[in-house]
Amino acid sequence: MQTEVPRTKIYAAVVTILFFSALTGASVLYDMRNNLQVSLDTERLNSEKLLSEKLLLDKEIVALKNNLSELSVNNIELTSQLNGAKNKVSQKETAIVNLQKENRTLKGLMRQVVQQ
Repeated sequence: MQTEVPRTKIYAAVVTILFFSALTGASVLYDMRNNLQVSLDTERLNSEKLLSEKLLLDKEIVALKNNLSELSVNNIELTSQLNGAKNKVSQKETAIVNLQKENRTLKGLMRQVVQQ
């Protein structure tokens, strides 16, 4: 007695195997797609976050450049004022030296007058 499996059963088994293989493949592809979508969403959020930070830093850079320009102008003005103050101090020191010389001369004259 030979046991022959009818062709329909073989076809049914092959179709069943193919069906479950396709179902498994579809399930794996679905999971991969979902994982890729989650990764894409995460990367988009990171990209938007970085763009926001870049724009904020660009604004800060512009503000700092403006501040630097203002401080440079301020520095020039203060340097000019400092030079003016140094000149005045120098003039006052010269005047003090001259007054001290006159004072010595007057003291000398006063001694001469007192001695005579």
